[in-house]
Amino acid sequence: MNESIAQKLEQLRKTIRHHEYLYYVKSDPEISDYDFDQLYKELEELEAQFPLLITADSPTQRVGDAVTSFATAKHRVPMLSIDNSY
Repeated sequence: MNESIAQKLEQLRKTIRHHEYLYYVKSDPEISDYDFDQLYKELEELEAQFPLLITADSPTQRVGDAVTSFATAKHRVPMLSIDNSY
């Protein structure tokens, strides 16, 4: 059973990384934010059930990535972070 769970976890990680790349680097997402959040939530839940299968390179184990460049802008209303899209 752990073998199939480990395979599922690796596939989820690979899928999430793919969609992160498309979203953050290419600015060309293939799936909705909601669908991405569902994949991420599934990964979090499986890793919570099987903590020994968490890997250091899992999307749940990193805070962010290198930022190439962003222009700064002033906002009249603060741009606050959100936990997810729903």
